[in-house]
Amino acid sequence: MAVQVGNPVSLPTNPNALIYGANATEVLRGRPFTDVQRICARALDRFGQSSGLVAEVLFGWRIVQDRRNVRSTQVTASFVVDGPAGAIEIGLIDAVMEASSIPWTPMTIERVPRNAVHSLISRGGSVEQIWVEEQGELVASRLVLHPDDVVRIHRTRPDVARADAFLPGVGHVVGVERDLTEADLEIARMRLAWTLDHARQIVAADGKIDAQEARFLETVFPETVLNEMRIGSEAERAAVAAVAKERLPNVLGYHDKLALVSLLFSCSYSDGQLEASEMKVVREAGAALGLSRDDVVAWLRRYW
Repeated sequence: MAVQVGNPVSLPTNPNALIYGANATEVLRGRPFTDVQRICARALDRFGQSSGLVAEVLFGWRIVQDRRNVRSTQVTASFVVDGPAGAIEIGLIDAVMEASSIPWTPMTIERVPRNAVHSLISRGGSVEQIWVEEQGELVASRLVLHPDDVVRIHRTRPDVARADAFLPGVGHVVGVERDLTEADLEIARMRLAWTLDHARQIVAADGKIDAQEARFLETVFPETVLNEMRIGSEAERAAVAAVAKERLPNVLGYHDKLALVSLLFSCSYSDGQLEASEMKVVREAGAALGLSRDDVVAWLRRYW
């Protein structure tokens, strides 16, 4: 029986994702993809019931290399959340993933992987299967493991899809990537200006700026992007950073704040050394965002 797909819904636009990875064979070999979805659907449901925010999960894969230089393929589950989700709500996702039968890696906060495909969305108290338009046709995607342990994307259309190939009891919707609003762009401007301001404080904290630190600033905050975001001049950046100081703690989610702390930590280590004066700026930046000292220290321990 053909699958009935409902109305279009807007997908989250946050560029940051909560990402979990697990060995592809442990995720997909002998396990229906719906079982993988079911784990993430539980995480989405708990998050949505607690926060009331829209969130989705995308699946992809990546090649990783361990300390012995052995390469392997990981399946990734990327949770994308719009809105100011708190530590408790993010913790609900983390708790489900940690307790699942799949040995996921600890959560990281990264950009949404380019090869990730939309899968499930949580909104209004329910979890739904996402379909997207590709080359004029609606498709739903799932990951499959080939005999050579290579991960591939399998796409299906509503007219040929089998209902039992999807999670039972979920609705089906068309996911649409909406254009960023002026409010979205303003938050992006504030985030950029605020982060650049603190990154500059970090590289200047030890009284010198070496070539590696200067290169970090030029790479992460290129002049072309600053100009596009209308913060190319010192006056523009200062004005936006001042507003950001007041507004960001209230508009950013817990994971977005941790992502900024991670970036500032990378800045402090860009010269290959961790200076106490620079780490002081990182901790103060976290506090300015509303993060506790314990939050910042616990998160940065993942990098030490």
